Amino acid sequence: MNFVTGSTGLVGAYLILDLLRRGEKVRALRRSTSSVAVIKRVFSLYEPERWNDLYNKIEWIEGDLLDFYVLQDAMEGVKDVYHSAGFVSYQPEDYNSLYEINQKGTENMVNAALAQNIRKFCYVSSISTLGAPDPGRKEHTEEDFLQKGTANTHYGFSKYYGEQEVWRGAEEGLNMVIVNPSIILGFGDYSKGSTQLFTKIYDGLKFYTPGTTGFVDVRDVVKIMVVLTKSDISQQRFIINAVNLPFREMFALVAKAFNKRPPHIQASYWMGEVYWRLEAIKSALTGQKALVTKETARAGQRQNYYSSARVKEVLDYEFIPIEETVEHIAGVLRKELSYNSSNSK
Repeated sequence: MNFVTGSTGLVGAYLILDLLRRGEKVRALRRSTSSVAVIKRVFSLYEPERWNDLYNKIEWIEGDLLDFYVLQDAMEGVKDVYHSAGFVSYQPEDYNSLYEINQKGTENMVNAALAQNIRKFCYVSSISTLGAPDPGRKEHTEEDFLQKGTANTHYGFSKYYGEQEVWRGAEEGLNMVIVNPSIILGFGDYSKGSTQLFTKIYDGLKFYTPGTTGFVDVRDVVKIMVVLTKSDISQQRFIINAVNLPFREMFALVAKAFNKRPPHIQASYWMGEVYWRLEAIKSALTGQKALVTKETARAGQRQNYYSSARVKEVLDYEFIPIEETVEHIAGVLRKELSYNSSNSK
């Protein structure tokens, strides 16, 4: 039996589908208020003939990461745990929730796993937990850890503290691996994450930031997670990143897939600084979440490069080419976005 958190999100949906295709049993955690729309869309996209049969094989557990006893009961009889749940936000009003869910929630997961003596624990962290590379080295590696006082997001630090809980569990006998994916590209919720990036470019996004970061296909992420978890590899962390690209090049690839004009106006540092302040004022007056925050504005200016050398060597792994990933996602979205647009007229 496998226990999966974050089951209604992008990674969780693809992960559960991968496990079920392998003939594995899956028990999945979800909150009573969580929508299952994403997981049903993913299942129906990749398994149109039998998606409902596969979906009905999931053993659902209602609860959340802050209830230790629910987690402990949910892990009864479980061999492997995939902890992909987490809270992502760059809004100042969400900072306390970030640490509560990503740190305290992971602490509860680790303690429950130790109590139930599970076989393997896979924690989905983030590249945002990686500190600056050593001088003279361009790419981030698994040896880089955040340091207090360094420029980073509260989300990054909350995931970093979550990692520390997993390492603490390892010292207490937990058999574990940590994965640090870059920006995960996949077909999911239009209003969140990388899918939102595709829809904004489809709608005519004009601006890009001069930063650089890593990108990876969600199918690569879950495949590597499962292989690592089922293997004898343990007590290690792995960066999962297919390619490092400037935002401008990434946006251009997406625009090309949609036959749209790519974003062509560079949002400079000073433009970002002005914009996030205006958004903060607007948010204070209206109560609506800011579209751009100080953290996201500054993150878009940074030049970050991530090395996947370790996972490539250990697993002899070849990533899906980024062009193939973009075309795959855009191909699905083209049909849906065109359909939605024609029906709204």
